[in-house]
Amino acid sequence: MDRLFVVSGIDVHNVDPKPIVAWLRKVERMGTVMGAVCTGAHLLAKAGLLDGYRCTIHWENLPGFSEAFPEIDATGGLFEIDRDRFTSAGGTTALDMMLTLIASQHGPELASSVAEGILHGLAKLSVAPNEAGMKLGVETKHVMGDEDLPIASWTSADADHGDLELLG
Repeated sequence: MDRLFVVSGIDVHNVDPKPIVAWLRKVERMGTVMGAVCTGAHLLAKAGLLDGYRCTIHWENLPGFSEAFPEIDATGGLFEIDRDRFTSAGGTTALDMMLTLIASQHGPELASSVAEGILHGLAKLSVAPNEAGMKLGVETKHVMGDEDLPIASWTSADADHGDLELLG
């Protein structure tokens, strides 16, 4: 296996990581390049595979991650590429990271073609989410006419009830 990306869910801290950590260490010793999407960085960190590397994680998880792993340089950027470790802050930022990797290894023309094929714009900058709107010219509040668009709120606790709450 050349590359492995760990993708995990919201409650990764509640999982018994021992068998996963052991397997990740074994795969890494075989020379596999390691990466993580969002909270997958928790598992790489528990395995010691982010020690000495720069990484990122979703901004909502950054404080807890930094507290649990103070020795790891967690930036809060959209994605981080540090030698043979790749981490992204969330699902869509993984696309930006992949397009950046494709551009650096195979040229911007191929990255642009792949982006077009998956109906995705050009890769975003690797900046913190709170900075991304300013650097990319995106507003953080969307409006329709004079009224704010409703914001949907749904949590895992709502899953049992199928509730979707509209805020605003």
